[in-house]
Amino acid sequence: MIAIYYFYFQGMTISQNGENTMKKDVRAYCIRSIFATLTAILVLATTLTFTACEEKGGGDTFTDPRDSKTYKTVKIGEQVWMAENLNFDAGYGSVCYGENYNVYMNETSEYVKLSDSEIQTNCKKYGRLYNIEAAKKACPKGWHLPNDKEWEILANFAGGANQAAKKLKSSSGWNGEENGSDAFGFVALPGGVIDYEYNGEFDRYEESFWGIGRVGCWWGDSKDEPMCARIYGDYNYAGDGNLANTGGRSGFCSIRCVQN
Repeated sequence: MIAIYYFYFQGMTISQNGENTMKKDVRAYCIRSIFATLTAILVLATTLTFTACEEKGGGDTFTDPRDSKTYKTVKIGEQVWMAENLNFDAGYGSVCYGENYNVYMNETSEYVKLSDSEIQTNCKKYGRLYNIEAAKKACPKGWHLPNDKEWEILANFAGGANQAAKKLKSSSGWNGEENGSDAFGFVALPGGVIDYEYNGEFDRYEESFWGIGRVGCWWGDSKDEPMCARIYGDYNYAGDGNLANTGGRSGFCSIRCVQN
């Protein structure tokens, strides 16, 4: 807008026969008009920005000094969350979806091995999956693994467990018609999990990935039993669209760090 007004100001013509005072008056008027217009634009832009921040919680970014990865952040109520799953390589206990273990395909009931490119694509989009030991130390300085109370505060702010999932889910990426409204900019993606699956033989289980596109799971730190906040898509047995808390130390889930 400044360039446009600048061009307009420079393009004005004033009669050669006009008095100097007229030139000064015209220039002064133009300057006042430009200043008033720019002030109005600034006020309008500030108002629109403030309104958008109220609705979406405001957005910012955080760069993890450990690996220089940058994450979007969002303020929801009084909490500041990462708006992306953590993708920090914590060593043992953290993997990308499809790394080291087979992937269970719900459509065919088969176990398959993903290619390296597929694994890296999953990691970039969904972040890494962590076991509870790695999860407890994975968040960067100034952030921490949310406890069950903090998950409860988030769920209540978003309408309660039965309503929160729809509002926290991303507006794309979920299978079928299970996308959410992403009302607060939390962008909950269905990054899947690693669970210990029974393989058909007595008392034998094996680790496998499953649920990408269908379920999102995020660790919570609890003094008693570690909990996992899960948002389900089309798994009716879990309560379609609910934010469910499930306990247990086994398996791998995503991480959403919350600011201290």
